[in-house]
Amino acid sequence: MNKTTVKKMTAAARKIIKSAARVDKRSGRNTALLYTVDGRSVVCDSYRALRYPADLPDLPHAEYNDFGRSAAALMDHDLKGCTVSVPLPSVDSIKQAISEKQKHIPLGPVHVNPKYLLDMVQAIPDADARINPRRGDISPIYFRDIDGADGLLMPVRVG
Repeated sequence: MNKTTVKKMTAAARKIIKSAARVDKRSGRNTALLYTVDGRSVVCDSYRALRYPADLPDLPHAEYNDFGRSAAALMDHDLKGCTVSVPLPSVDSIKQAISEKQKHIPLGPVHVNPKYLLDMVQAIPDADARINPRRGDISPIYFRDIDGADGLLMPVRVG
């Protein structure tokens, strides 16, 4: 993995940790941390999870606990049913949706928060996105690139 890729991954992980820390203050939980699970870096909050094939040494790491392992297990479990590819919008179109204050945008039958989608697309820029057709509009979106980085984005309910 080259230095530019590691810098992008670190920036994306830092953004998720910072954003999630605000959310978790309300719930009283501190889950917005970087964990190392089976030699891979995992960063997650209640809406998205990223897993990188390498350590991100520039970020503070949490002591091991079940939350990091649970996030990794959820990604492994959800991957199995995610067989339908969904096209991803460009970064520019996602940014436009954010500037227009859209609360959700569709990815096939699934709707997602555009801010969180932007984080995922920037964190794993060459990712393929897939959903589980059996779960319909509540399917998490699974992202994976050829280098082994992957992620999970939770949908939002519409209507």
